Amino acid sequence: LPRGVVLHKEDARPARDAAALHALACWCLRFSPVVAPDGADGLFMDVGGMERVYADEPTLVRRVAVCLARLGFAPRVAVAATCACAWAMSRYGGQRLTVVAAGEEQATLAPLPIDALGLEAACISTMIDMGIETIADVAKLPRHAVTARYGAGVVVRLDHALARSVVPECIEGVQAPAECRAGMMVDGPTDHAESVFAAARQVLVELVALLTQHQRGARKVVVTLKRPYAEPASIDIALSRASANATHLWKLIETRMERTDIGRGVEGVSVWAVRTAR
Repeated sequence: LPRGVVLHKEDARPARDAAALHALACWCLRFSPVVAPDGADGLFMDVGGMERVYADEPTLVRRVAVCLARLGFAPRVAVAATCACAWAMSRYGGQRLTVVAAGEEQATLAPLPIDALGLEAACISTMIDMGIETIADVAKLPRHAVTARYGAGVVVRLDHALARSVVPECIEGVQAPAECRAGMMVDGPTDHAESVFAAARQVLVELVALLTQHQRGARKVVVTLKRPYAEPASIDIALSRASANATHLWKLIETRMERTDIGRGVEGVSVWAVRTAR
């Protein structure tokens, strides 16, 4: 390490990493209605039929890459007719941004190592021992010989990568977390703090019930006081850990509400868990 640089060591936390990847997949639903985690460090997106949203595939690729870069990632993004082809190019193609035109799969994938087919390590080792090192080497072998020696899975994966399979690839996309929001209107504007606080606490109880139902906790809560004679008063509360404890959340909200001007009255209260986590 360079002089003056301190190495920070932290134990691996696979469960936390998986949760973070799932959250990133949910965030990427803005690009495609079907997004799924791929392994420990990748995402699949089904962008079929998105031509009406984006001018073309290169535009989509650039937009995804730029947005992920703003989040601190160094992504490699590839678009192809099949998930297997896109997977191979993003992980082994060597380019940050790749668009594989329909019909160009075989020529594009030919020089890549057989690792790009996503085969098991034992199968890859055996094939390399036999001098089969690239996808081109596999593609030129008789299909029956590949199946007999290395298993049908190699042919299936090759067909998917080269867009020759009649069996479609299926992506089981993530589901965006249900919105957790609760609110209520009061009988006419009230400037009695006790009534406003009581309404806010009742709404919070409803929100906590929703969080519990979806097995989530709030990481950021926004309380909005609707004032008929002024702009709504908004209270933002960020939590270091997810919480679905009504008592804990109310203590945080109550402290902030005591410093909030209710003006000439409040006619409604809403509490929204803007960010949640398990």
